[in-house]
Amino acid sequence: MKRYFVKMKVEHIVIMMLTTVICLSIPNVKSQSLNNLYKKSQIQLEESTDYATNNDWQKLFPDADKVEYGKKTGLTKEIVVAPDGSVFMCHKTLYEIWKFDKNGNFIKKFGSKGSKPGQFPFHFSIFGLLDGKYLCTFDNQGRMMFFDTEGRFIKKLKLDYMPLDMVALKNSKIAILGFLVGKNGKHIVSIKDFNTGKEKIIWTKSEENIFKSAVVVTLPNHGGMMSWSIPFCHSSFTTPKLAMSKTGNLLLGMPDDGNIIEYTPEGNKVKTFTLKIEPLTITEAEINENYALFVKKSDEFAARINKDDKFSPSEKQESIQQFKSQLNKIKDRNTYPKHLPYFSSLIIDSDGNILVFEFTKGEETNKFKAYTYDNAGNEIGTSSFVSDNYELSFIPSTFAFSNGNIYTVSIRKNAGKMPLRLVKFRLT
Repeated sequence: MKRYFVKMKVEHIVIMMLTTVICLSIPNVKSQSLNNLYKKSQIQLEESTDYATNNDWQKLFPDADKVEYGKKTGLTKEIVVAPDGSVFMCHKTLYEIWKFDKNGNFIKKFGSKGSKPGQFPFHFSIFGLLDGKYLCTFDNQGRMMFFDTEGRFIKKLKLDYMPLDMVALKNSKIAILGFLVGKNGKHIVSIKDFNTGKEKIIWTKSEENIFKSAVVVTLPNHGGMMSWSIPFCHSSFTTPKLAMSKTGNLLLGMPDDGNIIEYTPEGNKVKTFTLKIEPLTITEAEINENYALFVKKSDEFAARINKDDKFSPSEKQESIQQFKSQLNKIKDRNTYPKHLPYFSSLIIDSDGNILVFEFTKGEETNKFKAYTYDNAGNEIGTSSFVSDNYELSFIPSTFAFSNGNIYTVSIRKNAGKMPLRLVKFRLT
């Protein structure tokens, strides 16, 4: 069956809602150059061969093969590019942050696993440099920790909800996409003050029936639950995308309706414009394919439960019936959104232009459409980024603009045992 693909690796889908990178302004002469490139049908990414030449990637990435919870977490390396060209890299499986100099060579590492100040008890993400001097991190338990650019621990803040993504703004403000868990669950976007800890909620969306788009089985008398998301329906596809504008304001990208909303760091709305993109629809044939897929999953689930000795015969029957009773909603058009998201990801380039990446029905290696707009909402062009030698992942945490170049954490094709690299690209 056809599947919908965001232009990124599957293991990065969640990371996509949990991370972002700081982008910096550059002289107008380069702005003109980037604008002209966006009018080409393809933009070639050319590797800077004199970048990161002193690194032994085999030694630097000893965890690259690590798999946790069925995901290749060892390959998840997020980056933040500093104003001086140095790069900070997050290693989830090592519970460390590494610093590379402006030439891409490894300098130092800091952080460790633990519960003391400056330690990480869980996997964490990095999302920017606040006011150009504090490296920002968070985990899904709501712990926000801040370090200076030399790795010294500065401060900890705590949230009382689950954070999904963050972006550093000007004036010591931080924008947060979060989820309030509970009977009346909802997604929120808030702005938090680094100095006072105070927050202001600027956007909310109720998620009262979060399991409408999934098949959910509550395991009788065991207190557990299993769920299977229905293709095209997961709420993560339409949650807002956060970015910082060239002026330090918050840009809120809305994949469900194609709007870009700008707020000041104090949470005041500045303007809204709508992207000129035609979202893809979900066909009846695809819905029927989904139904056939879930009929097969139902049979697989029944076989799995019947082999499990911890369930009684009546519990097995009840669990199997729960699954089968929900199959009809797979065929119901009302289960699905009216259309797919307008875009899958939002990145601000080093000139302050807004790039949104298409949500597409097919997966084509290193090929996708990037729709580019200036900060006033004027169209610049539609183009595709391509690389002959690297696999690309177009999410803010691994694809960062700085001074007209692009920095990525990418897998080099045909590179042998250790293909992962920190790469600097020129756009041609």
